[in-house]
Amino acid sequence: MKYNLSSVRNLGIIAHIDAGKTTFTERALFYSGRIHRIGEVDEGSASMDWMDQERERGITITSAATSFEWQNSYINLIDTPGHVDFTVEVERSLRILDGAIVIFCAVEGVEPQSEAVWHRADKYNLPRIVFVNKMDRMGADFFSVLQLMSKRLDANPVPVQIPVGAETEFVGVIDLLEMKMLRWDQKDSGKTLTVDVIPKTKRKLAQRYRDRLVEAVACTDEALLEKVTGDPESVTPEMLKRALRVAVMRSELVPVYCGSALRNTGVQPVLDAAVEFFPSPADRPPVMRENLLTHKDVEVKPDPNDPCALLVFKVMHLHDSSKVWYCRIYSGTIQEGDVLYNSSRKTAERISSVLRILGAKKEKLKIAKAGEIVGLVGLKNTFTGDTLCSSIRPVVLEAMDFPEPVVSMAIEPKSQDDLKKMFASLTQLKVEDPTFRVKENKETGQTIISGMGELHLEVLVERLKRDFRVQTRTGQPQVAYKEGIRQQGTGTGTFTKTSGSSSQHVTVTMTVKPAPRGRGLIVESDADLDLRSTGRFGSIKKACENTMSAGVLMGYPMIDVWVTVDSVDEENVDRIEQAYYVAGASAFKNALKDAHPMLLEPIMKGEIMTPREYSSRVIEGLGMRGAKINEITTRGPLQIIAVNIPLSSTFGLATQLRSETQGRASYMMDLSHYTEVKSKGQDAF
Repeated sequence: MKYNLSSVRNLGIIAHIDAGKTTFTERALFYSGRIHRIGEVDEGSASMDWMDQERERGITITSAATSFEWQNSYINLIDTPGHVDFTVEVERSLRILDGAIVIFCAVEGVEPQSEAVWHRADKYNLPRIVFVNKMDRMGADFFSVLQLMSKRLDANPVPVQIPVGAETEFVGVIDLLEMKMLRWDQKDSGKTLTVDVIPKTKRKLAQRYRDRLVEAVACTDEALLEKVTGDPESVTPEMLKRALRVAVMRSELVPVYCGSALRNTGVQPVLDAAVEFFPSPADRPPVMRENLLTHKDVEVKPDPNDPCALLVFKVMHLHDSSKVWYCRIYSGTIQEGDVLYNSSRKTAERISSVLRILGAKKEKLKIAKAGEIVGLVGLKNTFTGDTLCSSIRPVVLEAMDFPEPVVSMAIEPKSQDDLKKMFASLTQLKVEDPTFRVKENKETGQTIISGMGELHLEVLVERLKRDFRVQTRTGQPQVAYKEGIRQQGTGTGTFTKTSGSSSQHVTVTMTVKPAPRGRGLIVESDADLDLRSTGRFGSIKKACENTMSAGVLMGYPMIDVWVTVDSVDEENVDRIEQAYYVAGASAFKNALKDAHPMLLEPIMKGEIMTPREYSSRVIEGLGMRGAKINEITTRGPLQIIAVNIPLSSTFGLATQLRSETQGRASYMMDLSHYTEVKSKGQDAF
């Protein structure tokens, strides 16, 4: 297909674990002709789950990219993981997308991870379409999902379809735009679509929801509103679609579709809607960034004739051990052999190949242009979040923020001969995953790895064994504690150096106090310092930043500290950076000690989903783990238990739940906040 920016759609599929994202993607690839046989997650044959662990576990671990043509448009599609331990995969994908298909299960509805990724999409003002999946399952309730979307997500859902039947009686959907019934032929895996009249028993219901759709869309468009109030019969489906597209692009409305991806029902209309309602890269506003040469703001717009600017959002070793840098091209054109400037690290990079990634497969491209998502090969010193650009217009695109890991464990090779190989492999994994950390415990000499949860670390250790052929031993998972301060404190630090009859002297005095949660380190100055100077203020700030990585209480990283430099005094200083760094680090440590440092532990929020007959047993077990139960709701045959629980109490929870419920319960946890570690008998919340 010939390049046409307005026909490109960069989309992601996001949802809670087991909502059916990969199953949906397999159908999309099949109906588009990209693959000729539908792979199934349960069989381990899904083409988008290319890692061995994904096929064995039946879950998506790493975001998978693919591309296909649909309705004269070119769709770049990213299938993201649903498990909270791999949220970073979702975060960095959302950063470079123009729209998201959100999949909810018709039985479980809006689950914790669905809620988490929804709000992350809010952060990027990402247009969304919802597909309510698994309408054929027992307990499916389309209208309950709509209510949950309004209640939990503060969203404005508008059904564009309603189901005909549910559970075993689910037979198709009613299209409220065209007011027709749609059915899919299972003999050819849903390729054949039959359009029929709406059954008599569903006509009143369909008209009621059609009126609601027209009203919701008209409220976002004055011209359409006048048409609806003046002559409602003259409103055509085309008018509604045009107005709905604008509302979706503004994130004012969320169209809702329904079906069963596993039963090959309802997928094609969602793809049609993605092309119809989602913006192309040309529809998105240009990005304003500073030109590093002129220090003036410039527009980075999706024009293939402009100087190029790319954002690297993922680094990955594929199954054949090749290393690929995934990026989105925001402007310009690139091709094999181009030399780009890494403005994030001030280095030059040469592209040896440009690839189109298709799950586990890849194909070489001669050229790639603005708006496209591609893979690059041959880079040396580029990492996730870096900007690659033309040296004639160097810019830095918005960087990505990643959460800090919450679980740690010790690791060592089974054979000392593998020690160097293990460190080299861990370094490669760290490059791929910004939430994975590796450090050495100086007191014990142990190598400590940290990640977002037990499953996260388990998968990485398994990758060491399979992908890098390194056999390891690991310790028990440990909580990644933090340190904070209780109150305001003041400290003074000095640097003194005597050489012959002359002496050099710097004294720094600073005050620290707790910063608002989530703000990290804030450094300001009341002293007479040039805040742009790397020599004085810059050295003090760097000293504070480095000290934050190991607190003064037990050596855990510090969080949320507000620093004010009160005064500085210097005499005969020749090496400004060193002197101010040493004095600043000493002052900061003394101020932290004066501010009553405290140990902080992560508190998780989440939901446990269990059949009602096991709920009392599950609640009792949660109580023994010190969990605080916030709410218990009933959803069909399930009870949903919302809890807050210290992370240390979640180790082994999955095994306990399986034992107590005969394997029928599941749970999802996400970091809520940090709080001071309490002694036994005290409430941690």
